[in-house]
Parts: sequence; C-alpha cells; structure tokens
Amino acid sequence: MAKQNCAAVSGGLAIFAAGNDMTGMSSYPGAYRDYISVTAMSCDYTPAYYTNYGPGCNIAAPGGDAYQSYLENINTGASEVLSTVNGGKYGYMQGTSMACPHVSGVAALGLSYALQLGKTFTQNEFTTLLLTSVNDINQYCTGTKQYFTDKGSLATLDLSQYKKGMGTGYIDAYQVLMNVRGITCIPIPVGSQYTLNLQPYLGGGNLDLKITEISISAEDMNRLGISANPTIFANQIILKCTKPGSAVVRIKLLAGNGNNSGMNGMPITKEFAFIAREVHSQNGGWL
Repeated sequence: MAKQNCAAVSGGLAIFAAGNDMTGMSSYPGAYRDYISVTAMSCDYTPAYYTNYGPGCNIAAPGGDAYQSYLENINTGASEVLSTVNGGKYGYMQGTSMACPHVSGVAALGLSYALQLGKTFTQNEFTTLLLTSVNDINQYCTGTKQYFTDKGSLATLDLSQYKKGMGTGYIDAYQVLMNVRGITCIPIPVGSQYTLNLQPYLGGGNLDLKITEISISAEDMNRLGISANPTIFANQIILKCTKPGSAVVRIKLLAGNGNNSGMNGMPITKEFAFIAREVHSQNGGWL
C-alpha cells in the first residue's frame, strides 16, 4: 500500500473482490481496513444474488447475473461479464471477481488522465475521489428477485437486506474522470423537463451568484438528446435530456450584486459535467 508505482498518486491502491458467499460482510483480504472491497451488481442494477455485502464493503460494480441471462433467453450469457477463460479464450462469467476489475480499470483510467493533466493525489485523496464517483444503488435494494441455487432450483432473495451494504454506490467512470479534472458532476434525469437549481453546487449555495448564460455545444446537445437550448428562469436552468449520456457545459455567472449606479457583479465562468442516466442501461454499457 505504501509503495508508489504511479507518479499521479503517492501510494499503492489495493482493490479486492468482496466475495461470492451471500454473506453480510466482505471476505478477506478485501475486508482489511485500507483495502477497497468491491461488491457485484446485476445488469438491472440490483445486487447480484451471490455478492457479499455489509461491513468492509466499499463500492459496487457490474459482476454479471446468470439468472438474468436465463430470463432473457440469452444463450450467450450476455447478462454476465465477458472475461478470459482457460485455453486463451473468452467466456461469460459472473462474480465479484468480475466486478473488481471494473473498479481497478476505472482507477487506472483516472490515474492515466491525472498524469495527462499533470495532477497528483495523495493515496487518501484518490481513494476518496474513487469512492465518491458513484451512482446510487440503494434505490434498487427493494423488493425481491429470484436466482438459481447451486442445486439448480429457484430461490427468492430479499433485496432490502443489501440496502446501505453495497458500498458508497456503483462506480461511474465518467465521474471519475471529471473529478480528476476538477469539474463538478450534476445528475440530470432522462425523458422529462428538468429544472436545475445550481445553488447547491456553487460554494455552499451562495445566493450572490447569478446565472447569465449556459453554453453547450451542438454535438453535446445531440449526445444528450436536447432539442431546444436550455433556458434560464428565476436563476435556475430549465432543460430536457432525452438520451442518456454526458457533456461538459460552461455556465457564466455574476459574482456579487449590482446597484442603481450601474455597478455589477464580477463575471465568471465555471464548467460543470451533466450526467444523464436512465434506470436501466441503454447507452452501451453498465458504466
């Protein structure tokens, strides 16, 4: 853990699978305090039936679900994770050992981007960044789901037992990159008009910041399915995203108030990352 093998971070990162025992705690070595323990979620965002959860677990990632493939009559196992298998071949598999490389790969991607930007992090700073670049998984920890037991019979799982036990959330690669870059990520719903109150993302809700303009490229508007330019009303942004995706937007603001003599606030520009996500992944991948 103390050994530095990347110039962008002061120490090493130890990332391990939480285990596949359906147990309410992480297995070791992932359970060690300084290690990152990865739980597994299915392609429908619910906890994978086999995953460990609870104390010692830190973050979730796609681990695959054989039963989901069965439900969808997918003989290829496409609801599992494509991985390497014996004989130098590829095959579909499931497990927290499939989820763990997702987090490791995203961490490596973030550090590579940090090197490109000339940024450095302490070990604790980057671990914090990684574990907070996530989406909420607790909303899917309700109701029940079925799965195959080791004997091939069907059993029912109570998903509520996983609530607040899967870690901080499920990893989001784009959020990692934006957080490395230092840009605040803002979630935007898909399919309905949304009024964005920017104040919580501006210095603890400073009311002396007035939005004057929002700039988003035509390419990014198309990527998010935004057909009309976002508008500003009552110091809030009104927009409608019809496609899942992400984009960097530039927002101009006036810092401070004006007065009757014509003095105005200081104009500033700040970048934000809009992230539009659907309930189920239809944007080419789970991340």
